[in-house]
Formats: sequence, C-alpha cells, structure tokens
Amino acid sequence: MIKDKKRTPFNIGQAIELKGFELKEVQPLFEGVVGEVSNPQAILQIVLDWTGGQPFLTQKLCKLIQNNMKASGVEEAQKLVRTHIIENWESQDEPEHLRTIRNRVLRNEQRTGQMLILYKQILQHGEIVGDNSPEQMQLRLSGLVIEKHSKLIVYNRIYQSVFSQSWVDKALANLRPYAEAITAWLASDCKDESRLLRGDALQDALEWATGKNLSNEDYKFFNASQAEAWKSNSFMFKNGVASDITELMILCDSFPQEAESYLFNSYLQQWLVAHLGRTDLANISSEIIHSYRQNKRNGLEIFVRELYKSVGAEPYPKIFVQPDRVDLGKIPVGYQTIVELQVVNNKRGFAWGYIDIKPLLPGIVFPQEFNSLIDKTIRIKLDMLEVKPGNYQCCIVIKLEGISENCQIYLQYRVINNQVSIEPINLDFGVISHNIGKASLKINCETHNGKIKGTALSEQNLVKITPSRFEGTSLEFSLSVDTNLLADGSYNDNIYLITNNGKYQVPIEFRVPIRWENIAGLAGIYSLVIGLVMWVIRSIFEILVGINQLWIFSYPVYQEKVNFFSLTCSSLFSDDPISNNLANYISNISSYLAVFNWLSLFIIIQLIFSKNPLEILLNLILLVENAFNRLLNNAI
Repeated sequence: MIKDKKRTPFNIGQAIELKGFELKEVQPLFEGVVGEVSNPQAILQIVLDWTGGQPFLTQKLCKLIQNNMKASGVEEAQKLVRTHIIENWESQDEPEHLRTIRNRVLRNEQRTGQMLILYKQILQHGEIVGDNSPEQMQLRLSGLVIEKHSKLIVYNRIYQSVFSQSWVDKALANLRPYAEAITAWLASDCKDESRLLRGDALQDALEWATGKNLSNEDYKFFNASQAEAWKSNSFMFKNGVASDITELMILCDSFPQEAESYLFNSYLQQWLVAHLGRTDLANISSEIIHSYRQNKRNGLEIFVRELYKSVGAEPYPKIFVQPDRVDLGKIPVGYQTIVELQVVNNKRGFAWGYIDIKPLLPGIVFPQEFNSLIDKTIRIKLDMLEVKPGNYQCCIVIKLEGISENCQIYLQYRVINNQVSIEPINLDFGVISHNIGKASLKINCETHNGKIKGTALSEQNLVKITPSRFEGTSLEFSLSVDTNLLADGSYNDNIYLITNNGKYQVPIEFRVPIRWENIAGLAGIYSLVIGLVMWVIRSIFEILVGINQLWIFSYPVYQEKVNFFSLTCSSLFSDDPISNNLANYISNISSYLAVFNWLSLFIIIQLIFSKNPLEILLNLILLVENAFNRLLNNAI
C-alpha cells in the first residue's frame, strides 16, 4: 500500500489540494456592502485579487470594507488593503495570521536558509517547477506558496507584498553571519573575489553551516571561498593547516569530526584537485561520499586509509585481543559467566566488522557487530544451564571490513554433571484423615557454580508440587495431598524431578482411613439388607414346611407358638417320612446354636468393613441356597 517507502510510512492516501474562495462563494460575505457602494462586484473582485481566495484574509478584508467604506470607490478599497493590512503589518495583524506564516518559515533553523532561497527564487521568477522536495513541501506547509499546474507560486498579493524580496534579504542577513559578503558576491554575478571569506571568517562560517541544510548559493559561495584559500597552498582546519597529503592525514586523525564535515561537504575533494591535482584521491572521496553518507565516521576512516596508501605508509589498524586463548577447564552444568576480552590497537585508526563463532556452540551469547572505536572489550556470555556434559571448543573470529587479516580467539571448556542431594529420598505422609496433607522436599546442588533447572511432576497426579518449574542452586518444594475425594486405603505415587542434570525419582506413600460416618451408614444399609434376606428365608421355610422355630435364621433365639397352618400340616403329615426326617434334622442342629450365632456375627462384621460387600453378600446367598438344597436332600 505504501507508495514511496523512502518517505513517511503514512503516505498511503491521496493528497487533497485545498483551494481558496471563488467569486460565487464570496457573495454571501459581501451582502452587507450591496447598496452601500455603486459597484460591489468590482470591489469584490479587488478583494479576491488581493487575497487569492485565502479564506481568512478574504473574510478579514470584507469586514474591513464594510466597516470603513461608505461610498463607491475602488481606490478606497485598494488604499484600505495597504493601510490596514500590509503597512505595519506586525502591529496590525489581529487576529494573528501573517505572523504565523512568518514563524512557520523561520522556526526551523536547519531548513530556513533553503526555504528562504527557494521563496526568493519564486519572487524573482514568478514561479518555479514543483518537485515535491522536502524544502518545497515545508514551504507549501507554511501557507506562503501554493502549487498550481505543477508550478509553485506565491499564494496572493498580500503575502507577496508583506514577505517581499527586501524581507527575504533581511531574514537571510539575520540568519547568515556572512550575509553581507554573499549578497555582494551574488550581486557581482559571483565574480568579485574580494567578497569571498578568508581566515577566521571562513572557519566561523563553515562551523556555523555544519549540520544545516543551506541553499546551493551558500555552498557555491563556500566552495569559491575555499578555492581562493587553497591558492595559498593550504587547507585550513580550526587548529591547523594542511599543505600536503601528510599534513592532511595527521589533521584528519587528530580532528575527525571536523575532517568528516569537510569530506562530506566536498571541500577536501575540491582541494585535492585544485591544489594537489590528485584526481585519483578526489574520485575516491566522491565514491566515499556516495557510499558512506549514513555512516560518515567509517567513510572518513576509509578516506584516510587511502591518503596513507598514497604516501606509502601503513594505512590499517592492528587489532588483536587479549587473551587470544581461553581455557575455562571443568565447569558444571548451569555454570554462568561472562568472559571479557580486551581489544588492543597498535596502529592508527580503527576497524569495524562482525563476530562469528565456529562451530556455533550451545549456551554462548556474543555481540554480532564490532567497532574498535566503541568496543574496548568483547563480552562473551556463557550460560551452561541447558548444555549437556561433554568437551567443547570453538574459535571466535572477528572479521574486519576492508582488512584481510582476521582476529581469532580460541575458547575451550568441559561441562560436567553436578552433585545433587535430595531430602528426603522417600516420603511417607502417614495417615491423612480426609484432609490436605503437606510436606516439603529439598534439592541442593552441591557443586560450586552449578545450577539446576527443570520440572517436577507427579506420576499419578496425587501430589500437588509447588513450584512445578524451577531453577537455582538450592530449592525447596511444597507438596500437598488432598484426600477428601479419595477412598480409604493405602496409596503410592512417585515424584519425578526432570532436570538438566538428569532425572530423579522420589517415592511417595500415604494412607486414607475409613470414615466413621461411612461405617455407620454401611452398617445400617447392610443390616437392613441382611434382615430382609433372613425374613424372606424364614417366610419360605414357614410356607413350605410349616416350621416357625428356625432359630438359625434369627438372633437371638426365640420360641413362639406354631401357627394353625403349621399344626394342621403336622397332623396331616405326621406319618410322612419327609416331615419327620426334616423335624428330626432341625432338632439335631440345636446343639450347634452358639456356632451359628458367632458365624452370623462374623459375616455381618465382614460385610461392614469389606471393600466389596456386595460380592460377599452374593456369595453368602449362594452358600445359604446350597445349604438349603442339602437340607432338603437329607430330609428326603
């Protein structure tokens, strides 16, 4: 979407050019004059001729005419504009408008010079071709000029009269410390060499111009002044003079900031050609200006290296690092340190480039870029927190731009496991009575400078571990077990500590007792079930054999009268062998009463305390059924 990536990232829309009022749009503003003047349309046209339709000035001038003119008069309208707007405009600019335009032009000191020169060209030629340069855009944003048919023109006659050429010359004079000299030099068609700057005046002007965007006329004046100074076979610095390459080299190394300004303003390039005839060095400086405009300090260093080469001197710095071989020996897992390497330069200048490590080892962090002008040490950070044990070695290479010889540092070390202790190695929570049991677990790294990092987890998720992720040399974990939702019984779990030093296991055990409320509830339920089953069996026996003294199914033993149905059955079948045998069998069992009573009590207790009471109850029913079948078979 962005149309021009070199400009602001917000240039994704379509620019809208706002136009001033036209004649038909101004009619409502002039209704109060109709009837007061003989030719309102002519006066209205005069208003637009002066204001160009600029909304604020148009309204202001219409109001002035309504308040100050009682009769027809084009001349009076013209005079009104001059006396109430143009003349002494700074004191009459109420509400403020013209002063705002002035401040917009003069507020940015770095661009003011170019904007004034650009505006002066428009005044002199009536118009210039619009090219959307930053200076033109700033001038348009001030409101002083507008673009019309791809040409820049002054917005209106009022602006042109107030901000006239004399105003521009005065503003430039206030802006430039050399205003009088450049004005006279330009007036002579750039031929009066007596107007050129020399000595301290030239140095002051160059210093003032540093960091400012000036007009082409300013730079042309500076170049001419420098060329005139070069005729004396010298290039002047603030604190020195260069008459040949050797002296220029020394001054550039001694005063790099000043030399940088001279190089990128093309002063050195012109001096090399005009004074020394060194077009080769001038061409090199031209390439540097083009390639290193974003990094001028590096560009100056390249230029000075070329100066040294031209006189046969050693141009390059001599960069090396101390120490050039580092052996850290044995270091434990988790070891963290910073290795500082001192950068030394035994020659002139400085060097820059990038740092590389071959092979790239885990746990090493190093700066990507290098500049000996800034970096007096190289800091290599070692973090062995996640590095496996083993032997490691690498070569740190500093590759310098423009210098064939690289700087190398060798680094080696051996990573070893930590000695780790865990307390306790087995953890028994004991009996946790339907509550939250708590305990602690400690792990210590006993190796000096070692560190442990990892995660802690429970195999069956019975134990909550805090923290679950950890890093340090001495750690304590908080363990908790919530048994509120667990059934009674014994439980076993394992805590695993998965660390950068290995995997550790801590067995965990605890017990959950039976709840008394569960015992009472189960006893009631089981008693009801057992009683119901015994009542059903007794009823079956009573119906089948007419016997109501089956005390083996009741506790304690009781005797009750035999019902009528039983007596009748007994009398009818008194001679029946089956009934007689069954009665005799039951009478023989009476001697085992105590045994049956204790057996019944034991079965009830087993049902209450068992984990699987239903299974025991079913087995008991099957046992009773088998016993009953046997009883019938024996009776038969």
